[in-house]
Amino acid sequence: MRKGVYDADYEALEPLLPLAAEFGVAVVVVHHTRKTPGADPLEEVSGSYGLSGGVDGVLVMKRERGSRDAFLHVTGRDVEEEAELAMRWDAGQVRWTLLGDAEDHRRSEERKQIIAKLREVGEPMSAADVAVEIEKKVDCVRKLIRKLVRDGQLRKVGTGSSTRYSLPTKVVVMEDVEGGEEGSR
Repeated sequence: MRKGVYDADYEALEPLLPLAAEFGVAVVVVHHTRKTPGADPLEEVSGSYGLSGGVDGVLVMKRERGSRDAFLHVTGRDVEEEAELAMRWDAGQVRWTLLGDAEDHRRSEERKQIIAKLREVGEPMSAADVAVEIEKKVDCVRKLIRKLVRDGQLRKVGTGSSTRYSLPTKVVVMEDVEGGEEGSR
């Protein structure tokens, strides 16, 4: 009798479950992902769904070529809530370091992009202009900019349709040694 691809993939990994249970160890199988992204991380496992169906858990790591940052999607039978975590490669220690929740990390990276773009341009910009420049959705950039203003990392210039955003101006109070006067720079 001929087996389908799903059955063959499932049967290739399924015997590892009792082996792991018998010895109380985790068995980690490293496998490739497809080149084309999928809507679900399990779609990205190369082969059929039999590979992910025949195991207790699946970790799918995604990284852009040349980037030190990666994202790890965690799912499985015993995983209460699926998670996506951010990681960074540390070449000095030859290991991955967990950075936390992937969405928080992405948001943090987008904040850095917004600040870097405003620094590069050197003059106030609208949220829409910033979004175009950093190639992100306007609504997401607007929300982040509002948070950056609230946190004091950006300042709002103007109101209404002429609202722009810029880096905050730093006021440094210095004491004049001779005269004892305070001034700003």
